[in-house]
Amino acid sequence: MVTQPRVQPRPGLRGGVPHRAASSAYALGVPAVVVGTGVLVAWRWRGDLPEPLTVPWGAGLGAAATTLGGHLGLMVGVVAAVCLYLWSVAFWSGRETLIRRFACGVAVWAAVFVTSTSVGALGAHAGVVGARGDGALAAGIAVASLAGVVTAWLTPGDPPRPVAPVLVRAAVVELDDGERWETRPRQLGAQWLSTAALLSAVLVAVLTSWWVGAVVVGLVVGLVLLVVSGWVVRVGLDGVQVRGPLGRPVVDVPVQDVTGARVVAVHAFRDFGGWGLRAGTAPDGRPRAGLVLRSGPALEVSRVDAPPVVVTIEDADTAAALVNALVARNRARAVEAEG
Repeated sequence: MVTQPRVQPRPGLRGGVPHRAASSAYALGVPAVVVGTGVLVAWRWRGDLPEPLTVPWGAGLGAAATTLGGHLGLMVGVVAAVCLYLWSVAFWSGRETLIRRFACGVAVWAAVFVTSTSVGALGAHAGVVGARGDGALAAGIAVASLAGVVTAWLTPGDPPRPVAPVLVRAAVVELDDGERWETRPRQLGAQWLSTAALLSAVLVAVLTSWWVGAVVVGLVVGLVLLVVSGWVVRVGLDGVQVRGPLGRPVVDVPVQDVTGARVVAVHAFRDFGGWGLRAGTAPDGRPRAGLVLRSGPALEVSRVDAPPVVVTIEDADTAAALVNALVARNRARAVEAEG
């Protein structure tokens, strides 16, 4: 009789969510420092600011009359609300690396963007050079985006876990030593929609001179294209990896964490609420997360002590068979080591 390797709980977990301290530091601590710095800078300008303030919201969006305290209070309130929500996602639901990285990255992005635009509007009244105009807004968006990407990069991943038992009666296809299988998921529909949106924004800007809107739409389109392009899914002897457009593993499932793989049908918006790195719920109510670029067949990788990972790829059957073979091989080696 073959003895199944005993699966121990993942070490270092409280409530099933790892790295809660790091998530709190990135989703709350860093935004607090950013907003606090912005408040101090604005407070130093108080002698140069008129009362009441007339704060412009951008070309074609009008202006609002307020006080310095009211303006800063609104800034702090918006950042606090956004970051508290994203922190709660990372703290209570961040069992997956991609969920924690997304929540922390967006929290820092929001803090930097809101603070830079709010303080920049005050700087225009205080006579600060470069604080006025579309260039300042574009610079704020660029700095915020860079800060968000760096934060997501620094957010720690999952700790290692012991060998998992394998699902029985799974179709297998063997990989030779040193061999790996990879595919590049695509989403042509999103690329066409993004291109159409960008062309429309440029047309509106030419007709109305509202170039701020064109820049914002262009950045959003660029983000969408980044989300749906340049992905690589790899199956190798060490497990399953999903690498993002920058080449860094975004989802990394070691083979010892896997219990098996299968092909499932996925509806991008019904099951996950859209495209990209998503968290959703399976038809049976189980949580799951992964890379969703279209509706249709997807590879679902089941893991020990963690929700499944779902990746929409063209040849999901082959990928599932390869993963099952790797899991069976890893389990056999673990049993031999125990014996």
